[in-house]
Order: sequence, then C-alpha cells, then structure tokens
Amino acid sequence: MHSTSSPERVFRRQYYTQFKSNAKWNSLNAWSIWRTETTDFVKFTEPKMVFGEGFASPDGPVFWNGKYIMAMQRDYPRRDRALPSLAFAYSLDNCESWSTPKPFLPAANTVGWNQVGRVIDPTLVVDSNGLLHCFFIGTINLDTGSEESRRANVLGHAVTEDGNLVDWNIDPQPLKGVSKRAPDGVENVAVFERDGVYTMIYSEGLQSQHLARMTSTNLIHWKDHGRLRLEGVTDFQVPAWMAGRFGAPYVWRDGDRWAMLLMGEEKPVQKHRSTLGLYFSKDGALWTGLSAAMSSS
Repeated sequence: MHSTSSPERVFRRQYYTQFKSNAKWNSLNAWSIWRTETTDFVKFTEPKMVFGEGFASPDGPVFWNGKYIMAMQRDYPRRDRALPSLAFAYSLDNCESWSTPKPFLPAANTVGWNQVGRVIDPTLVVDSNGLLHCFFIGTINLDTGSEESRRANVLGHAVTEDGNLVDWNIDPQPLKGVSKRAPDGVENVAVFERDGVYTMIYSEGLQSQHLARMTSTNLIHWKDHGRLRLEGVTDFQVPAWMAGRFGAPYVWRDGDRWAMLLMGEEKPVQKHRSTLGLYFSKDGALWTGLSAAMSSS
C-alpha cells in the first residue's frame, strides 16, 4: 500500500499478486504483480500490471536513501537454492514508475537453518538509525519421528546499510518458527513503529492460520503477545468470510489510527475463496473491523 495526496483527497495505491485462474499453480507465467487505487475502499481504478510473469508477494514501498524501494519474490514459484528468490525495484517519482527488478539477499536461500532453500514474503523496514531491515520466510524440515515428511515456515531477518542492497548481515538463527500455537510455522509479517516500539503482526500457522503479535525496541529481540485481538473474533466465533483461516496483514498509518488489510478464506479452504478485510486500531493491540468502525465514527 502506498498513499499519495492531492489538495482534494488521498489516493491509496494497493499492490497485489494476481494469479491466472486457468493456469497451473507451479507455472511462472501464472503469477504477476498489479496495482489499483482507491480513495474510499469502495471504488477502485482499473488494475494495471506493474511487474510481469514470475513476480509475486509485493511488499509495501518504503522510502530509503532518497528513493522508494519495493521488495518481492522473483521467479515464483520455482525453488532453486542456487538462485536468489527475492528481488527489489526502486522508484524516483513517488511510485509512479519502477525500475527493472534486481535480485537481492541470495544468502537467505543458503543460510544454514533454511534447509529447503525456499524464501518468500520479504518485508522491508527502516529503523530509527537509518538501517534497512529485511524480514523473510524460509522453510525447515521437521523431525516427526515417522516416515512422513513434514515442513514448517520460519521467520528470518537481515540488515544492511548498503544503498545498493548487496551487502547484508543475516541472522544465523530464525526469529520465530514452530510453536504450540503454530506447529507448521509462520509467514506474512507487517511491522510498524509507535512511540519507539515496533509491532509485528504476522500469520501464525498455515493450515489453521490466524494473526499474532510481537513487539520489539530494536527489531531483533521480540516479545510474544499471542494471538492478535480482533473485535468480534474468538476461538469460537469467526465471521464467515474468514472462518477457514486468515492472515497476510498489511498495516499503515491512517490519520490518528492504524489501518490493516488482511486476507480471509471461507470454509472449505480447498475452494480458495478469499476476501480482503479492513480493520482499524489506536494502539496496534486491539483492532476493530470496518463495519464497526464506521458505525462508531
């Protein structure tokens, strides 16, 4: 998501992955990155393709070293440890046009704990010292004690001060992975800062996915706060549009509050019927859905 304003209104530009419904899931030409704009989340402009075949999972643009940078997955969904899975592009005109994507952070594919060599879901964050952080998802093999092979997604982290995004320091161990709440791991993170404290909202679990929250003062050491509090959502009560699972958050500042888009799937999840939901929060801990927020405003 990227916001730009005119004297009359604020335009919010949404970047998203498009999948060709008649294509094979593992085909490079099935995936691409598109954008659309809205002023009210009711009406949207005609979508336009930004990055073509094989690009997916765009992060929201961040401003760093005099330009906007967007991270994404490249050659998706191919898995090849020898080739970088991530790419970035930059914009010098307030995200109107973008450079040709370049690979970056190849060490994420080969870091020791990333046993499968798979890297997805890059998220860029600029800290208070001007360093650029990249959070990403790798995959490990689980020892199940049986012949059945299982895998889980875990959260990796790297940081750089190199304006060309070539030299990175990558953490030797993942920040977050398998837990009782998420036996198959985590993915899709969103990070924002409030009063010197960073909040991370992320997808916890894959099969039974939901949102969870952590906080940090340095983007390295994190405190777990458990499942994210969404008004009207409990273990026993979930709206139909997200009853199958929900995750993939994106958070941005919206006036005096935070706004969050998330993706929900209906039951059964095998049909892949997904919907975007819009939530708002004053503190980043308790979130209220769009309909409730509208009725109270």
